[in-house]
Amino acid sequence: MKTSFPSRWRAFLSPCAAAVLLVSAQAAVASVSNAMAAWRQSVAAEQAGDFKQARDLILQYRNSGGDPYLSSLRAGWLSVQLKDYGKAETYYEAAAQASPSAVTPLQGLILCYEASGMQNRALAAVDRLGRMSAEDRHVLFTEGRVYYNNMRWRDAERAFREAFDQAPEDANAVSGLAWTLLRASQKRDAAILFERLLMLAPQFPYAQDGYDATHR
Repeated sequence: MKTSFPSRWRAFLSPCAAAVLLVSAQAAVASVSNAMAAWRQSVAAEQAGDFKQARDLILQYRNSGGDPYLSSLRAGWLSVQLKDYGKAETYYEAAAQASPSAVTPLQGLILCYEASGMQNRALAAVDRLGRMSAEDRHVLFTEGRVYYNNMRWRDAERAFREAFDQAPEDANAVSGLAWTLLRASQKRDAAILFERLLMLAPQFPYAQDGYDATHR
């Protein structure tokens, strides 16, 4: 059965509906404004070295309707700075759920696993990371580092060599490959790379130590 409202009701309902929409729009604008203010305050707190306050503010940003991926990712990073690895894992997992194809949350989780001494979980995560983005240079650095720390020299060499092949001028790639080759008893090849590293970045951490170790 079709229902119709008296004309005087229609005249009344129309302004009410408009008012509701206006209030909703104003609330949405206020929420966005609050969220952005919380984000800016979080950045300022981090720059001041107050990582706890920065994390509290980024959670305020999220609760005000802020982006769930960015807020979780940033909360994870700030928790790492606080060495609160349990909470960092929770935030990075939330970021991964918000954006399943993103590799950064998984890299954050790997940092947490390594810092907590959970090497098996770190290795499992880095294998998954490689399947997600096998050619990304930053992913290759993460793979190489985890394999290196677990003395899996062949896997570390593969990852660092692929990164080096992509960008032979990248000091991180040169250093990673050089140290891996040295640990794998390929001293001559490592020596050439340490010479290259000192030319590219003379102040790069431990570059001189690697050069000295391969030129005795």
